[in-house]
Amino acid sequence: MKKIFVVLLSLSVVRVAVAAPAVEHKKFVGDYRGKSFVGRKDLKFASFEGDISGANFSGCDLTGATIKGLALKTNFSRTNMRGFVFQNVNAAGSNFERTDLTRAVLSGRFSNGNFKMAVLDFANAQDSNFDAAVFNYASLHKFQGISASFFKANLYRATIIESVLYNVNMALSSVRGAVFIDNDLRKTNQYHIQWSTATYLKNNTMTGLFFELANPQ
Repeated sequence: MKKIFVVLLSLSVVRVAVAAPAVEHKKFVGDYRGKSFVGRKDLKFASFEGDISGANFSGCDLTGATIKGLALKTNFSRTNMRGFVFQNVNAAGSNFERTDLTRAVLSGRFSNGNFKMAVLDFANAQDSNFDAAVFNYASLHKFQGISASFFKANLYRATIIESVLYNVNMALSSVRGAVFIDNDLRKTNQYHIQWSTATYLKNNTMTGLFFELANPQ
């Protein structure tokens, strides 16, 4: 009689943790003036250090990216720049039309910039310069702009809600049709500011507000 030995092999399942593939954060160092990055979606958390003046980033995804250097007259229109960080950058004359700058850090010079219909909710722009910039129809909800300058800026029909604009220079700026609700406007310089009957003000803190020659109607 043959003895049949049946060997039972127990198959144990070993679970191996597979790490997610590392995300490559692109680095751009040097001269990228006038370069085209139009529509690129691989620039999340990228870093730029140098000169990107005149470059075109229209339609890009720049979520969490950073820039240090020059960005004069750069096109950032219709770009996702949520959490973007400008590190003391000169971005004068740049175009941010219809751009999402939610929670961005805007440190530097943005004078003569175009922020039409841009979203700057929760953005931080303390001590930055927005002289003569255009914010028509822009959204500034919980915007931090302590000691920033909006001299001769145009905020036509912009919406500013629960923002901190303490000690801001808004002299000679235009706020026709803008909405100001629950903001900290203490010590704001509104010298010769251009108001209109359509400007809406509600529950704003205005202690020490400088209204000389202003014309709130």
